Order: sequence, then C-alpha cells, then structure tokens
Amino acid sequence: MLKNSSLILEKAGIVFFLLFVSSNVTFSAESIRIITTNDIHTYLKPLFYRYLDEMKPWGEQSREGNYVQKASIEGKVGGMAHVATVIKKLKAETPGKNLVLDAGDTWHGAGISLFDRGVGMVKAMNAIGYDAMAP
Repeated sequence: MLKNSSLILEKAGIVFFLLFVSSNVTFSAESIRIITTNDIHTYLKPLFYRYLDEMKPWGEQSREGNYVQKASIEGKVGGMAHVATVIKKLKAETPGKNLVLDAGDTWHGAGISLFDRGVGMVKAMNAIGYDAMAP
C-alpha cells in the first residue's frame, strides 16, 4: 500500500510540475528595502543620552566626563517622531517595496511601559506602519 501511495504522489508531482512549466507564468525578481529598528526601550520622546563612556558614535565627541556638559554638546537623541520621519523618508524612496521591522527590546526597561504595558509604544508603531516586531 505504501509503495502505491508513493507512486501516486510521484506521478501527481510530475503532472503538476509539467503543468507549471508549460504555463505562461513569468516571474521577475524585485528588490525590497528592509527597514529595521531595535532597542527603542519605549523612548517615545527624545532624551539626552545618559551613558558616559568612551564610545564616540556622534563623531569626535567622547561621552566621558561631565554629563551636563556632554548633554549640552550632543543634545537630545531618539524619539518616535524622529524614527517616523526617517522611516517615512525611506519608504518614499521605494514606494510599496518596503518591510518595516523591529528586532526587539521595544518596551523593555522604561517606566512608561510598566505603567501602560506597552500600549503607547504599540500605538506609535502602528501609526508609523511597522509590519512586524519582536517585543
């Protein structure tokens, strides 16, 4: 019985393959842009970067030393309004061919997310147009 089932499946597969190959279906490869964010931590509004270390992501300025002085140099960073602006610009460059993803730590570690259980962040992400996320 098992041999007959296997033979039937094999023949059915061949028939479907031949129908597929003989059809006039054409495929073309298209590029999509994958836009990703991560580690937003419910920072809905811009804030002064708080870590004082030797990393220099903003260019020449080091963050070691006096926080108040560094904050006045670097200014505020982040916030979902900024994220929305960047994503909107990127999506406009390739309309209809974008996938917007967040890789996680979206609402972990911030007091506001404990208060509203991440609802505010989900609303912001829905308004921006995220396609999928890992919390």
